[in-house]
Amino acid sequence: MRRFFWEYLLLAGMWLWVFPYSQSLNNPNERTRMLQARALIESGDFNIGRIERRGQRWVAIDVYGNAHRYDAIRGNAFVNDVALVCDNAALSPPTCTGNIYPAKPPGAALLASPALWLASMAGWVPGGPEGESRATWVLRYGGVLPLILVGLFALLYLLREAAVAPDRRRAILLASAIGTGVFPYGFMLVGHATAGAALLTSIAAVVRATRVTGTWGAALICGVAGHIAGWAVLLEYHAAIGVLVLCAWMVFRIRPAFLRRGWLIVTAFLAGGGAAAALFGLIHQHMFGHVWKTGHAYLMSAHNRASQSAGFLGMDGIHLDAFLGHVVNPYMGLAPLMSWLALGLVGLFILRGVNRVSASGLVAVGMIVAAYLVFVSTLGQWRTMNGWSIGPRYLAPAMFPMAYMAGVIWDRLARKATLFGVLFSATAFASIVMVGLSTAAYPSPPNSIGNTFSELVLPMLDSHYGVRNAGVWLGLGAESLIPFIILLSAGSTIALLQGCTVDCQLPYSISWTALTCGTSVAALVLAALQISVTLTLVLSIPLSIAIALLIDPTVQHGDERMPWLALILSAALITPALVPEEGVLGDWSRRVAFGAPTFIVLILCGISLVGRLRTPSFTGLERLAPLAAIALGTALLLAVAHYRPTDTSVRERAISFCQDTVEGASPTGSGLFIGP
Repeated sequence: MRRFFWEYLLLAGMWLWVFPYSQSLNNPNERTRMLQARALIESGDFNIGRIERRGQRWVAIDVYGNAHRYDAIRGNAFVNDVALVCDNAALSPPTCTGNIYPAKPPGAALLASPALWLASMAGWVPGGPEGESRATWVLRYGGVLPLILVGLFALLYLLREAAVAPDRRRAILLASAIGTGVFPYGFMLVGHATAGAALLTSIAAVVRATRVTGTWGAALICGVAGHIAGWAVLLEYHAAIGVLVLCAWMVFRIRPAFLRRGWLIVTAFLAGGGAAAALFGLIHQHMFGHVWKTGHAYLMSAHNRASQSAGFLGMDGIHLDAFLGHVVNPYMGLAPLMSWLALGLVGLFILRGVNRVSASGLVAVGMIVAAYLVFVSTLGQWRTMNGWSIGPRYLAPAMFPMAYMAGVIWDRLARKATLFGVLFSATAFASIVMVGLSTAAYPSPPNSIGNTFSELVLPMLDSHYGVRNAGVWLGLGAESLIPFIILLSAGSTIALLQGCTVDCQLPYSISWTALTCGTSVAALVLAALQISVTLTLVLSIPLSIAIALLIDPTVQHGDERMPWLALILSAALITPALVPEEGVLGDWSRRVAFGAPTFIVLILCGISLVGRLRTPSFTGLERLAPLAAIALGTALLLAVAHYRPTDTSVRERAISFCQDTVEGASPTGSGLFIGP
């Protein structure tokens, strides 16, 4: 594990540098949980306010005792997405008096409350609304992030148990932590990614139990695993889908593996889950008067009732547009933003199903992913329900399981042909860049635009707007984005270099030397010329690869022309991106950029064929695999970055709104969110 040290350091730098948060947005998905955590430590109750009638006027009392105007017709109060439990059970919201509760599971608030209590006791969190920003910081890093880290360790454990190559495990770790919805949702006080971490941790614990010889030891581990799985539902209601899958997996797959003691193991798992279910029932009985009723039965605002009242949790039948929206839509789809996960689903069909891939827990993971794809296909108001979020929010609990499945398939296919290693490395690189930059640009992209990356993220960053970050504490303005760009460039470079399978594997020290040189030059270029973030990445990553090839000491044993050919090919592929779009050659450059993927795929097929022939005259060409991967990844980025389906006026209004929100939260006037 010692070789993973630098990856951990890089991830820590990225997670601690940026803080995607905007108090002026009043994000109900997170703010309701924050208010509930504050209510728990201050009054010991789960409600975050009340609706009262004062004469002819309706008022909403928040958790701090402040009165706000209440629109009793629309059900609009000081925060959205809440449940109103009427004092008189014969009445129904929104026209009644009663307590207000988050229409969310209470798990995130419960999990993070101890950290907030300690910080409040130390006097670090001010009381009242002025302390919300710092309270959110504490709740995120003291409650949500630790479970995300446990999920990442569970991922590494399962990858090791599946005999995934160590270098490829590094690439999968970085692609999972930065290049999936785990990154933006891991920052937020919500239950989406944390529920997925709980599900994968439960699977890892059961796999660990199968390695234990003692019956009672295995039963104890499975009991803990069941309790962790039960907590997934406390974090996100629809995680019950994954928990039901795990129960079926325990009965039909794990129980036979334990022979005579199988039913004891299953009973321990169910008992652990039952304890979590009992906690769930007690809390919901207290809040809603019913053990199994959720806040969705008491939604206060007309907007939420219209979008979520149909069916159970919004499920009202099979919808093809909902499936396509979650998978291929450029605003939030899995394939455009997290293409390596989508490639893993395709690879599953190439390998003919999970049962043909020998890996611990892969059957359970595959069933969870399949169940979630069916679940999101049943959401009628899928775009409204997804809200303002980076990527498909309702697939977020499946991100950890999907990352494990895609990682195993990545490894198995890369062993078959160089082509697959290149494809996965390229898509992982593109995913890390797009998800990372989206997280750094704006925490909640509006759903009025069609392509989040090209129509909001890049214009915001190129105008030097970004989320709160540690650089502002140091007195930096727009330059505070540069360290994050360096870390992002480093992470994507490592994922690409370690993810490719080549005959002459680059030494680890060479990889780090290369990315240091490439990203340092990129930072200098960005600072000196103030060029766009897009062009900085396009320049820095191929430069890192070229440096790695040029200083690789093993090159003397191969074809000395390969590094220079790689550098020339890299320059040829990125040149179209450097041509101004409004210039004379702008149209030609765009055509070349869009046509590059076809050209690169042909190269990859040739490399794959050469890899199969293994003839002495041609095996040296496999050294082009990293270059081919970065070329394909760059082409994917260019294709997504230049696709703008939204009308110009709508796009400009969305960008203007987001910039106004940023400036409203920044008294320094620097155009950046300030730190907590």
